[in-house]
Amino acid sequence: MAKAKRTKSASERASESRAAKLAAGYVSKSLLLPPSAADDLAALVERDDCSEAEAIEAALRVARDRNAEPSNAELARMVSRRLTERRK
Repeated sequence: MAKAKRTKSASERASESRAAKLAAGYVSKSLLLPPSAADDLAALVERDDCSEAEAIEAALRVARDRNAEPSNAELARMVSRRLTERRK
């Protein structure tokens, strides 16, 4: 008589998924968010109908794209340096 295949519990499936992600290079972070940031994260999750991890990943992607160009402070330093070099 063949045994019925045992169904894995949600906890077992979650553990296996976590182990697979860690093996694939995912990094585990534990964060303490200030209340305003937690509210912003909750609003993003609700607005975009996504997980907290997906919302954080999207926000970091936007920040990374914005960092591709120099910030105003970086531009000011570059101009200051060039003006200083011309005076020499």
